Amino acid sequence: MKMRALILSVAFGVFTTVAFADQTLTDQVNSVHAIEVEQQRIEQLQAEARQEEYARQVAKENAQREKAQRAQAAAVAAKASEQKADKVRDQTYEDKLRDLEIQQRMIALQKEQKRANREDDFIDQELNMKKSQADLVQSGADATRNVSSGAKSLMEDTGKAKVKESSGWFW
Repeated sequence: MKMRALILSVAFGVFTTVAFADQTLTDQVNSVHAIEVEQQRIEQLQAEARQEEYARQVAKENAQREKAQRAQAAAVAAKASEQKADKVRDQTYEDKLRDLEIQQRMIALQKEQKRANREDDFIDQELNMKKSQADLVQSGADATRNVSSGAKSLMEDTGKAKVKESSGWFW
């Protein structure tokens, strides 16, 4: 808009100058030619200004696009880093669980090995326990037999005493 106003003012100035100066036809043609050249130069400047504005706009859009791409790449890298950290944490936890399980299995194997090494002692203990149980049963039987024998002796002695008492003179 400013350019058109400038062109019109230049053209108006030229025309008014021509009217007042009473120029010749050649001067008028030269003036019109000068105005046309000036108008072409102004149009060329406007075109260059539009191209510069377009180039600035494209550069701005490219910069924004690059900034967005960098931000997206940073977000992707951060997420990948977080996932890697999670994976490392999970693997570490699983490794510790495996180590714990292996230790528990080793302890169980050692326990079984010690038990196998002491199996003869366990067998001897079982035999001694069975022998003790047999001795206990035998002692019970002996005690029962002794009680029975004692009761039998008491009865026999009581019977003999009664027989002797009844065969006596004073009765």
